[in-house]
Amino acid sequence: MWKTATSGFGNTHRARVFWRRLTWNPLTLRVGKPLPTWKAQPWRPISTVVLTFNGVTGLMVNVPSAFHSLVGDILAKKSGTFALLWTVDKSGVVKCGLRSRRDYSCIALAESMGGGGHAQACGFKMPRDRLLEMLGGTLTAV
Repeated sequence: MWKTATSGFGNTHRARVFWRRLTWNPLTLRVGKPLPTWKAQPWRPISTVVLTFNGVTGLMVNVPSAFHSLVGDILAKKSGTFALLWTVDKSGVVKCGLRSRRDYSCIALAESMGGGGHAQACGFKMPRDRLLEMLGGTLTAV
């Protein structure tokens, strides 16, 4: 599925143009609203979801890992705390990336799930059976 989602971006210039258009358009990345799709690209629109992670509210979206930094920065700015970006790999493991702005450190969230990284860019992995909990809008470390 992700090969399909990113197949039109073989050229890095096209990727930059696509994401620049998203960031310049004030109608994009609204909570619960689909993102616009690239012309003639066979991928589904994605929408952001409000997530409460260990009592902290942020925004979450399913997006290919190639775009975690770009989309994460936009969503972290909108949320004021963090953005959680997730994908499911071929083996069924859910890979989550966390992004935040300078005024918030998301490392404690990642470490609570057994992950790690840097204060504004970190991540963790979790089993697929926790995905429904997360999609429901809450995620608590076990």
